[in-house]
Amino acid sequence: MQLAFDSWDLTPVVLPVRSRLHSIEPIGVGTPFVESLTGYIMVVTAALVHCLAKARGVADAELNALDQNIRAKLDASEVQQFVTAERLWMQYRDANCVAERDLYGGGTASGPAYLGCLEAMTRKRAKELTVTYAVRLK
Repeated sequence: MQLAFDSWDLTPVVLPVRSRLHSIEPIGVGTPFVESLTGYIMVVTAALVHCLAKARGVADAELNALDQNIRAKLDASEVQQFVTAERLWMQYRDANCVAERDLYGGGTASGPAYLGCLEAMTRKRAKELTVTYAVRLK
């Protein structure tokens, strides 16, 4: 018995010869100062940390702008509730991201994991606030 799956595309996927994610030229090839694999990993990690820190900064700025916009549309008692909720959320976010970072035991992935967590949770919070306060943000 032969099965036919019309919706499946069985065309072989053409993979690139080299990754396009992060290409760094080797340093010191043919000299005693040739870069080791450990050094290469550190360079890639440093570049990743820089990128994630920048993304986190953008997410923070967007959330801060949204917070200011929301506060401007609330009365005094609502602003106090909002500020309290945001402070509690920040404590939760920080504790959650520290826990994720600590899963890596201080290894090279701990910094990127921490920054990635902060950025992702901050973006998610902005979406939550946009939905929660949609009636006031009109």
